[in-house]
Amino acid sequence: MDPRIQLPNQHSKNNLKKTAFSFMVPFLLFGLLFFGLVFYYYYQLRFGDITNIPTTLQSESITISTNLAKQENNTKTIQTIPIRPFNPTFGNKKNPKIKVVSFIDFECPYCQQSYTTFRAIMEKYQNDVLFVFKHLPIEDLHPNSMKTAISATCAHEQNQFFDYYDMLFSYTTYDTASFIAYAEGIGLEKTQFQTCLDNKTSEQQIIDDITDAISLDIVGTPTYFVNDTRVVGSQSFSIWDNLLSQ
Repeated sequence: MDPRIQLPNQHSKNNLKKTAFSFMVPFLLFGLLFFGLVFYYYYQLRFGDITNIPTTLQSESITISTNLAKQENNTKTIQTIPIRPFNPTFGNKKNPKIKVVSFIDFECPYCQQSYTTFRAIMEKYQNDVLFVFKHLPIEDLHPNSMKTAISATCAHEQNQFFDYYDMLFSYTTYDTASFIAYAEGIGLEKTQFQTCLDNKTSEQQIIDDITDAISLDIVGTPTYFVNDTRVVGSQSFSIWDNLLSQ
């Protein structure tokens, strides 16, 4: 045997074991903490009081607006989520068990991603839940989003907001010609719709929704409130099911 090669003695082996164990401890602790948090949130969503969770869910599937993030909130903390008379609503309007308020940008890819799931949730829970729509066009990322929002308010003026909502999310083309085609496709009176779109008669309503979003420290879309509990980003059907089946 080459005398220059030193085989590890028992003391060296013990040191190696201690080093390996010390290296693994932080990962084990992190794993326990992570799975503990997952279990806690699952238990609260499934069996507990969801209002005990300050922010119910934070998904990475959200479009962040740098302009919204820079806005200074000079208003007092809002105790309840504002629902304005002009906000489109769907579901139980008389005595809902739960209110879900959504802040949406039609051109946001994550709003588009969540559309099919959230629409199915709306249909499933329409007898028990009031769904409220609020506009939050993110113009710094989607320059045409304000005009898209205005077109939706023009459909709402003719009491067909959610039919038009479906068209916007189903076809995802956002220009004047498409807006008119969508309006005609659901039977809106074309001249009235065109006049509303050209005159921007409902733009202030959208500005009011944006003001509400800033007051609530919302920085992106989609953002939802289940009663007073914030849900951020696109969520799966099972998560919505857990939230609304309390």
